[in-house]
Amino acid sequence: MTTRSKLLFASMIGCLCVSSFGQGVSSPPRDSVGVQEHLEKVISCLLAEANDKFFPKVVVAELDFVRDAGGKVSSLDLHQNGRDLSMPRLNDAEAKRIADESTARTALAVQRFNNQKPTPGAEAAIRQSIADILAGKPKYDRMSPGLADVTRQQLPQLKTIFANLGAIKSVTFQRIEKRGADVYDIEFEHGSTEWQIIMAPDGTIDSLGFRPL
Repeated sequence: MTTRSKLLFASMIGCLCVSSFGQGVSSPPRDSVGVQEHLEKVISCLLAEANDKFFPKVVVAELDFVRDAGGKVSSLDLHQNGRDLSMPRLNDAEAKRIADESTARTALAVQRFNNQKPTPGAEAAIRQSIADILAGKPKYDRMSPGLADVTRQQLPQLKTIFANLGAIKSVTFQRIEKRGADVYDIEFEHGSTEWQIIMAPDGTIDSLGFRPL
């Protein structure tokens, strides 16, 4: 990003409410640290097209800042792949709440990593998620909004994948990742997989993903 672009972008970005795309159980989870790193990479590649318009050099997309009647930035609109995503600017109280939650999550992740012990309820949550998907009845109220959205979209494919894998033969805890995710190896009748899960403090699933081994 050029110096001019950085100054323009920094003056307008504020705190934005970004709709969570989440991650379904068919792909590795995207935690808040990973999202932040990805956002920083995207921002570093931005160029200013006009005072309120930016575009990244690495993908075909456009970012437009929208101003209210008083000239204050009220939202950021992302235009990419024929889709428009609006991210309204948060008020100070909401921004503080989100910042406090992020700080608490980071502290919890550090604690989990240092302890290197399985999170209570994590293995049971994975087993139940698999069983619920096979039954075609995922418990969306036990997932983060982003995870629930993507699971709904991927449910037919996920049912097929788990049906083909067969019954679970063993579940083995491996480690805790730096971002606080529990890592498990799960052996099915017809294949082996690695799973990562992050449990929220209230016992719901914040992030869940798997990959074949």
